[in-house]
Amino acid sequence: MDFVKDKKGFSIAEVIISLAVILIVSLSALTIVKASNISSLKTVSCAETRSYTETVLELYKFADTKTEFDERFNELSFRDKFVVEGNRFAYSDNFVELVITVDFDANVFSAVGKRLPDKVFINIEYEKAI
Repeated sequence: MDFVKDKKGFSIAEVIISLAVILIVSLSALTIVKASNISSLKTVSCAETRSYTETVLELYKFADTKTEFDERFNELSFRDKFVVEGNRFAYSDNFVELVITVDFDANVFSAVGKRLPDKVFINIEYEKAI
């Protein structure tokens, strides 16, 4: 049997080094994708919260009484996402907190939305003209 003296192919060390390089590059790419995904989720959450705020403000503007406001609010598709305590409407998810207060006696609507932990991105004070 003749042994071939020409070595063809890769040594085990070369294979291990190339796998390590591929692993490092892949992990770096996955980290970037994950950060991008989280950033995108935060942006969507903030946009959704702004939309909720605008919708509730419009309900407030056109409702003449608290009862009328509550009836229309309860018809909203996102109503179940809010915790309602009297005149206070609270919403939160993993990225934002929103607190809306409606006061028909004082004719005032206020909304404060925070991007967690404490960055305020919505701050609305609206007074209804009598």
